[in-house]
Amino acid sequence: MMEESVVLEAIRISKKFGATQALKNASFRVNRGEVHGLVGENGAGKSTLMKIFSGVYSPDSGTINIEGENILHLGIKDRQERGLSMVYQEINIFPNLSIARNVFASREPLGRIGLIDEKRMVEDTRRLISQLNVDLKPEAIVNSLSTAEKQLTQLLWQNHLE
Repeated sequence: MMEESVVLEAIRISKKFGATQALKNASFRVNRGEVHGLVGENGAGKSTLMKIFSGVYSPDSGTINIEGENILHLGIKDRQERGLSMVYQEINIFPNLSIARNVFASREPLGRIGLIDEKRMVEDTRRLISQLNVDLKPEAIVNSLSTAEKQLTQLLWQNHLE
């Protein structure tokens, strides 16, 4: 295994919540082109490790690198810009709104007179969806989507945060 192929690496990550040791010297490595599944019993620390990766939690000790760069000092947005993003099991989007409305939630583009520019929102969402190479329509109501499509919508929203 060549060192250049390491994309994401956690080295000896430890995390405590009060008296509870959630992680103790956990290490994890992903090489370019690999796909991993993180499995284990409830309470094994899977979610804690993922939240440390994404920047929601800070570890008590250890290091996380993306392509050799230590990212512990980086915030969530900076980690997303480096390609590290999480879609959690709990979906937190607006089910009665369109994909486009969800992607632009709380930061809708405004037209000249201060009204929401629906056309631009739909066009920008269509462009984002095309980058994923999936068949979704920006106007589709989230309630009508499959779980995977809802997760994609949430991922689009997360990665579109400005």
